[in-house]
Amino acid sequence: MTQGRYRLAFYGDDFTGSTDALEAVAFAGLRAALFLRPPTPDVLKHFGDLEVVGLAGVSRGMSSAEMTEHLPGDFRYLASLGAPIVHYKVCSTFDSSPEIGSIGRVIEIAKSVFGNDPIPIVGGTPSLQRYCIFGNLFARSGTDGNIYRIDRHPIMSVHPVTPMNESDLAVHIGRQAALEIEKLTLPFLDQDHARAAGRFAELAKCAPDAILLDSVNASQLTQVGRLIADRAAGNRSAFVVGPSGVEYALMQWWREAGIIPPPLKAMVTRPRLTRCSPYPAALPR
Repeated sequence: MTQGRYRLAFYGDDFTGSTDALEAVAFAGLRAALFLRPPTPDVLKHFGDLEVVGLAGVSRGMSSAEMTEHLPGDFRYLASLGAPIVHYKVCSTFDSSPEIGSIGRVIEIAKSVFGNDPIPIVGGTPSLQRYCIFGNLFARSGTDGNIYRIDRHPIMSVHPVTPMNESDLAVHIGRQAALEIEKLTLPFLDQDHARAAGRFAELAKCAPDAILLDSVNASQLTQVGRLIADRAAGNRSAFVVGPSGVEYALMQWWREAGIIPPPLKAMVTRPRLTRCSPYPAALPR
């Protein structure tokens, strides 16, 4: 497979999550489109010079058996586009279980399509106030505005279908399938890129199934984006799992590297007011 014209392809595990990823790349100025099923070449031609293609799926509510039936074909389609990076987009709270929406099962399926290289898992999305610290996920609550470890979160810890009862994402995902997951933690992400990349390579030599990447701020997330981009070298798509933090990480790194332009400054103009009163501007005294 040769690299195509696309920069990124992604599969969202539900529709709203897919639009979250779409928003991140669109606000960065990339030409992107989201589809409910794999588009044919003729359909893609209709959209012109796209840079990002997304599929909005429903795997967040699938059993492992349903994933096994449906996801390989979608993953093979995304691989066929030739994008250097293929992203499986999950909710930023990572709520899932061995029975429903298993991220572990997704990783197993992805390895059968994309090869045996360790799959990066992006744990944090700081812009959404989701933080991954030494593999543990923390999230802001919309009820009181406080930050909670995910297994103590007032909403996600009591989710009616997939309650989050474990904050360590390596343990959480590892319970969903027989996976070995290493961690690239904050101290390495705060070092220069050569050291962070060296640590990633060191972990990869152990041949784990996946490597979980921390982040709590934009600088660390940019480092994550660069590490993901490094994995995309060669002529085979690199697969990555995570929330829209993946898109934010890549956009930040690509912008810093000059691959995409800097964000446009918002233009503030003084609104032109129109008189709506039915009466004349000046009334006789």
